[in-house]
Amino acid sequence: MGRRAAATLPGRIGWAVLGWIPLAIGLAALSESLPACSGVAMICSDPLTGGIWLVDLLVLGLLIGIPRLSWVAAVGSLAFFAVGVLATPVLLVLGGARTTSGTAAALTVALIVAWLGGVILAAIGRVSRPPWQGPRVG
Repeated sequence: MGRRAAATLPGRIGWAVLGWIPLAIGLAALSESLPACSGVAMICSDPLTGGIWLVDLLVLGLLIGIPRLSWVAAVGSLAFFAVGVLATPVLLVLGGARTTSGTAAALTVALIVAWLGGVILAAIGRVSRPPWQGPRVG
């Protein structure tokens, strides 16, 4: 996405979707981990799972509406994907096939730390901003 990406609606949507993906994964994981019913209930219905798409749409709309926020989230996403691609084979080689729960936990921690690191670095300005957010000449 180039210099004018944030100025056009497709460009803003592109950055927002890139930044939204790890957030949507996190929201889905969170909704799955919340208890929906007590142990004595015969029928359990999860109110969050049915409405999680509304939260996802709200987050996506917020990212589309605020280009700076979508840039920060997109940098976090790039860190998330980079660590995921690099850490998965390493964890599998180090015994992930024998201890899948330990590997999943280690990968989850690595992905969260990578995403937070990318978001923090972008938010404090340690990652160079895209050209459309730089100072204007003239």
